[in-house]
Amino acid sequence: SRSSTVAIVQIDGRPIVLKRFRHKNPVAALKNLVRPTAAFRSWILGHNLRDRGLPTPRPLVALHRYRLGIPCEGYVAFEFVDGCGLAEAVGNCADFRELRAWTARIGRLVRAMHDRRVSHRDLKAANVIMSAGEPVLVDLVGVTIDRDVPFRTRARELARLNASFLASDKVTRTDRLRVL
Repeated sequence: SRSSTVAIVQIDGRPIVLKRFRHKNPVAALKNLVRPTAAFRSWILGHNLRDRGLPTPRPLVALHRYRLGIPCEGYVAFEFVDGCGLAEAVGNCADFRELRAWTARIGRLVRAMHDRRVSHRDLKAANVIMSAGEPVLVDLVGVTIDRDVPFRTRARELARLNASFLASDKVTRTDRLRVL
């Protein structure tokens, strides 16, 4: 995207996900003087979600490039999670019962996330990886923590996840309602 680039790199024979955050304008870089950068937020939130028992890749390191004392580009590395995006997994799944089981797991994950005071704010199929039949949350930049998640926000996140499957013939309206 305009603001970030993601790559899988090999370090000592281990795959690592490396995400680079760019700034769209100089004002965004100046804001990083008074708030954590996107890379540092992702690293902190990754640890925070893991501490809350929510599945997400383990954050390894956060780095920044500075210009004139201002943090500009940021880099964050995560463990690689073997799997594929939720939409691709659903598209490739031929077993109806397995899809129903995934729906229940994702519903429990979203419920646990909200009960543990976590709002993803960008909960869509591309930000959920299915690894060995279990959902894993990725792209943590927009996550907010430590306040009750209002009903309106819960509904918005579920609607965004639901919108990822509107064109899918594998996910029925009943499956979408089960997550709710």
